[in-house]
Amino acid sequence: MTIFSSIKLLNAHEVSEILGISESSVYQLTKEGLLGYIKILPSRKSFTEDLVREFLEAQTVRRHVTRPANDDYPWAKRMNLTA
Repeated sequence: MTIFSSIKLLNAHEVSEILGISESSVYQLTKEGLLGYIKILPSRKSFTEDLVREFLEAQTVRRHVTRPANDDYPWAKRMNLTA
């Protein structure tokens, strides 16, 4: 068993279904350098689950929300949110 036997290549249609976008949008993302791909033939782009996952992680927006002191919100004590 080689390392390549466990890699499944996806086509643009499959990636579009995973991401919920059109195939032309998939190609546009590759053109913009946002979505990586494997070039098997000059006219064929293939993708791996890892490449799709990397794209999704790069697009994920994480917000750090600071919680104010419970003294600022009297209702926090009633809801048992005291620190």
